[in-house]
Amino acid sequence: MPIHSMTAYGQGESQSENWQVRCEIRTLNSRFIEVGFRLPKELASLEPELTTIVKKELTRGKVSISIELCGNAQIGDLPQLNEDALCHYLDIFLQMQTKAADSQRTINWQPLSLPEITKLQGVLVENKLGEGGEKNTIEVKKQIVHSTVLDALREVKLAREREGASLQKAILQLLAEISENRLKIEQHIPDLRAWIYDAYSKRMRNIIDSLSDLGKNGNLPTEERILAEVCQLTEKADIAEELTQLKTHEDEFQKILSQGGAVGRKLDFLCQELHREINTISSKIQSVELSTEILNIKQAVERIRQQIQNIE
Repeated sequence: MPIHSMTAYGQGESQSENWQVRCEIRTLNSRFIEVGFRLPKELASLEPELTTIVKKELTRGKVSISIELCGNAQIGDLPQLNEDALCHYLDIFLQMQTKAADSQRTINWQPLSLPEITKLQGVLVENKLGEGGEKNTIEVKKQIVHSTVLDALREVKLAREREGASLQKAILQLLAEISENRLKIEQHIPDLRAWIYDAYSKRMRNIIDSLSDLGKNGNLPTEERILAEVCQLTEKADIAEELTQLKTHEDEFQKILSQGGAVGRKLDFLCQELHREINTISSKIQSVELSTEILNIKQAVERIRQQIQNIE
């Protein structure tokens, strides 16, 4: 399973007999999952369930979702004639004519034009599809919106996988650099131990010589005590354990990368451990010969840390 980047874009489009829906999803880095919507007012009630759908598919990232909904311009969507209402008005006109004739009054009739008749209340009504046809209800809109959001999410996940593959390759290269520099340091461990031992021995003897010059010979340590202290200091300055831990973290890094999926938090923790080990090594070793290798590892760890910020 590949690892996933948190930066991606996806879109989906769907349409039914009466509706067209377009969905755009953009995702950015975030420690947690944050979902924000831009919805038409008529779809505002769908936000909670759409949020649930998104969180089932994505585990981390700032997710921005924009949804547009519009009706299809079809004959079936246009207002329809209400024949009962039209007949009602025609009956009224006939009654008015009859009353006028019975009263023997002369009335100058001004016939209504067809556009004026269509403006009479109830003559034209919104279309209602027949039984079994699609209805313009929130349920119909919900179905097509859900389908469109899922299509856009599929594109987002594919984009995340593609970017994740690139990140995985880059991180593995950086791990190889860390491993290469670690092995160079390990080759110098015997020389380092000897160098540290000599350095502490000289330091201790310089201190003792200084005390002797000041005439404080009474409480000076014996040769055996000096050697014991130097050995203890040399052990504390030894970096073999840190190098072993460094390799352990490298191996675990590769294992988690090979498992794939949402591994960002695990890798972030391991990156902190790598950083801690190399800092400890750096503080223990004051060797000009190994300064390049130590600096290379520090730089590689920092670059890995930056890459990990974009992993789900």
